[in-house]
Amino acid sequence: MVIPILVFGGKARFSRCCLIIVGNFWAASTCCGQLATQTEFLLRGMQAARHELRMGVVAISGTRIVESTNTELCLSGAISGVVAFDHEKSLLRFDMCIPVNVQAEPMDISEAAHEGALDIQDWNSGKLAVEQHCLRSIRSHDFFASHIAIGNSETSLTIHPKDAAWDAKVRSASMVFDLRSAGLIDMLEVRNQQGLIKETQIEESLFDSFRLSIDSVIDQRVSRQVLNLEKSESGITKIEWPFHTLTINTREGHTPVLYRGGAGPITVESKTEWSEINGTYVPTKILLEECDEYDESCVKIDMELNWLNVNEEVANSYFELDELISNVGDNTGVFDARELPIRFLGPVRDGKVKSLIEDDTAKWPMLRVLIFLVPVVFLIGALLLSRIRNSVQQASS
Repeated sequence: MVIPILVFGGKARFSRCCLIIVGNFWAASTCCGQLATQTEFLLRGMQAARHELRMGVVAISGTRIVESTNTELCLSGAISGVVAFDHEKSLLRFDMCIPVNVQAEPMDISEAAHEGALDIQDWNSGKLAVEQHCLRSIRSHDFFASHIAIGNSETSLTIHPKDAAWDAKVRSASMVFDLRSAGLIDMLEVRNQQGLIKETQIEESLFDSFRLSIDSVIDQRVSRQVLNLEKSESGITKIEWPFHTLTINTREGHTPVLYRGGAGPITVESKTEWSEINGTYVPTKILLEECDEYDESCVKIDMELNWLNVNEEVANSYFELDELISNVGDNTGVFDARELPIRFLGPVRDGKVKSLIEDDTAKWPMLRVLIFLVPVVFLIGALLLSRIRNSVQQASS
């Protein structure tokens, strides 16, 4: 059996054995199997390293930038968010706001601009707007609650059963993904979240419903046909698949630092920087880029991750429903969908859910007075009527 290995300047290069017949078909297949085994061993080591991040809190900030030869399309906006999690207790808080480019209808432009919901710029076919899409959500062992705000428009806050999946509306409103998968995924996957499905219970992985969990991503990468595997003495390893390449720093926590891909006019790139905190490597900078050769445009998402807590106890307040409700706007309706039929709990007022009776009494203060006076009036009337009857009976006798 012959396994083709070429060595150049300290680099071991395992060539495209799956495409080369060496000796006979059996030898080529054996080579492919060894290459796949080595790649899987490397990826599983990375998976184990990411599982060392068990709990934490991170504040996210950054920008989304559109670059184009058409300067009128070059818009940008701020990204902000907070993610808190405890995988051992199946607890997750995921809040994220991202700017999204939308084409506003001409008839709605003046009203939208007046309300401050949109940053308006001229566009060839009308107007282009930058609109903030915000997701606030909690997953716990008791419930899953989510709320979406698009511009100045807020949807209801719904409390779901604990194992409810993230629906398409939630995924499109924000970049929901497992932070441990940073460096292994590109913008197309974050935006579309297709092809990385792993159906498991929520207790097994908080991010399985994201379809971008570290386990789902690694399983998908292992299933790919490997073309090349390059290792260098510096600890930098490069894996090549038919449409993607992945660069890993094996000496610093088995961290993925560069992921590139492309097919046709679309190319994607993901660069990730890592730091060791409390003995665990965590992503501190993520740059996602998607370019379209036909449109001559690129979308870049540049995020800084400021870790407030790594593998230390996370405050319970991050996962409390009352805290989530306190961060949504007034008049947001709150629905309980944990059991059928769905119940309307009431609107949010000053950071709390007000029942319909409480809301009505706050809106019409005299109602409280009437509720108190009506029985008093009836009681007084009954007493007076009783005395009159007694007086009549005494006069008759």
